[in-house]
Amino acid sequence: MFQHVIEIPQTQEDHPIWNQQLRGATYCRTSTNQEEQNSSLENQIAYYTAFIQSNPLWRFVAVCADQASRLHTKNRSGYRKILRGCRRGKIHLILVKSLSRFGRDAREAISTIRKLK
Repeated sequence: MFQHVIEIPQTQEDHPIWNQQLRGATYCRTSTNQEEQNSSLENQIAYYTAFIQSNPLWRFVAVCADQASRLHTKNRSGYRKILRGCRRGKIHLILVKSLSRFGRDAREAISTIRKLK
């Protein structure tokens, strides 16, 4: 086994986002129009809106949502809107329930995150 440990010191760039002034938004999505999915969407919106607003350094910008979004990302207006806000510098932080809510699959989610970074 490894017996030598290399410590990598934290740099200025590694500050936790909690202590930064950011404009935050949430992206919420459901896959179907079923009743339990509707309440899931409402719960996602309420939770992440409150979470962003709980940090005094963050400014809440928007909720972007898509309902019954089995569609490809190019057909999801809320998804396109939140990415447009990021590209324009109006949104610094996106909160989502899970990566599966952000992208249709891991490849798409990772690709989009890399573009935003």
